Amino acid sequence: MSHRAPGGHIDTCDACGTTRHAYHSCRNRHCPQCQTRAKEAWIAARRREVLPVPYFHLVFTCRTI
Repeated sequence: MSHRAPGGHIDTCDACGTTRHAYHSCRNRHCPQCQTRAKEAWIAARRREVLPVPYFHLVFTCRTI
């Protein structure tokens, strides 16, 4: 997938001189570059909601009387 954001910029640390390329967000939910942080935050939030026990998904069909 190509990153279609219009441009970006380079951040440089004043203390150590380390540079980092930062691209403007294309806001595409399938873009791994734009949505990785949001995805990771969502996954972490869901993991905090889950109890530390094994889960099983069961589906029951009840006949209408």
